[in-house]
Amino acid sequence: WFWQNRVSYQRDHLGEVERQMQLGSGPGYEWWNNALGRFETSARFEHLRMDARDGSDSRNNGLGLAWDYRRYLLGKRFQLVHNAETLIPNDDEVNYIVDAELGLRYLINSWASMSLMTEWDYTSSSDEKSRSEARDRVGFGVNW
Repeated sequence: WFWQNRVSYQRDHLGEVERQMQLGSGPGYEWWNNALGRFETSARFEHLRMDARDGSDSRNNGLGLAWDYRRYLLGKRFQLVHNAETLIPNDDEVNYIVDAELGLRYLINSWASMSLMTEWDYTSSSDEKSRSEARDRVGFGVNW
């Protein structure tokens, strides 16, 4: 068992949501963590603030459910990564928000990696203004 805290701030100069801030805290459980990978889940009480480009804003509390799965493949040269978070806000207009990521990471050496990832953001709304965005990205990472 563990206790997880989260602070997240995102600013977007192009999308409908200009600024998003998220604070959360809650328990989690690590199902396994061995030489071949790990899997953990958590549930957090969240506070979410979203400022839209049109000047409207919303502040909500809710429940955040998250998981993180990592699995090494082919002698630890490749790593399969999948993590997702579902936020269920205390809001009549928004049913839930999903933020998921799936990808493959190639470990170049002990401190550098390259990754190919797909991200999916989905907001389910009760007033038929649901929003779905998918992004693919290629990246270079440094671990320390």
